[in-house]
Amino acid sequence: MDKIQDSSYRDKIKEYILLANIFIKDFFEILIPIYRDEFNDELQDVTTFLFTSLHSTSESILLLSFNESALYDADVLLRTVMEGTVKFCYLLSGTKEQRKAKYKEYKVFLTEINELDEHEKSIESIAILKKFSNYSVKTLELDILEEQRIRELEEKYSKNNRRKLSGRWSYKKLLNKLAETDVIFESQLATLSAYSFSSHLIHYDWSGLSTRQSQILNAYSEDRLELSFGHAIRILSNVLSFYNFRVIYHCKCYDIFSEEIREMVLTTFDYIKELDEVANELVDKHL
Repeated sequence: MDKIQDSSYRDKIKEYILLANIFIKDFFEILIPIYRDEFNDELQDVTTFLFTSLHSTSESILLLSFNESALYDADVLLRTVMEGTVKFCYLLSGTKEQRKAKYKEYKVFLTEINELDEHEKSIESIAILKKFSNYSVKTLELDILEEQRIRELEEKYSKNNRRKLSGRWSYKKLLNKLAETDVIFESQLATLSAYSFSSHLIHYDWSGLSTRQSQILNAYSEDRLELSFGHAIRILSNVLSFYNFRVIYHCKCYDIFSEEIREMVLTTFDYIKELDEVANELVDKHL
């Protein structure tokens, strides 16, 4: 029975996933090499790896979406793509001087703040392990900072400044910043709800667990196939939308828009519109 149910879902979603996969592979192939010496921009140290990593994660989401029981796991990965994408686009937006300042915040300041955070967490973890076990703490000790380094970082970043800087790079704050200057991000403000809900899936609190439980308990209900199909369609729409945003911002920042890329972006947006229409029809039918 499980195989029959899974097979009917896959038969229904397969063509949509395969087409989405073609879109992202075509984009990647036309843009490589992502890093180009002629851009003469240190920001590429960050954005190149962001773009390629987000491409890989997007492929993983498509693979998970083939399996009806893995849709919520795809949602968890989608959250990382959403967050990585707004960081990517934010880094590439603004004037050259603004981009340099953002690069420094992202790669240097936030990393140094993380050094302090990881140091404090390691101290706590070592104390707990030594209290309750005889396990080696060598790997945790790697994150322990020298006293001089701690003083340097604490003088550079007060606790208040650490909170402010980290908060400025939150998904919500960055998405709002982008939406203020670019209309294409206005509609993505609606993703704040899905982004927030995915934290329940990650932390396995009852809100997240009961959602997964409902999917299993209703696996053979008459509406289940269409609901799962609609869920997958929404995921594909988000994957392609955020991929399009990354392509647009990369090409705009480095002035590499070609007629071929413009056509691909518009074709992808047309397909996203089709996906959204399918999803909206299912919402109207079941709600």
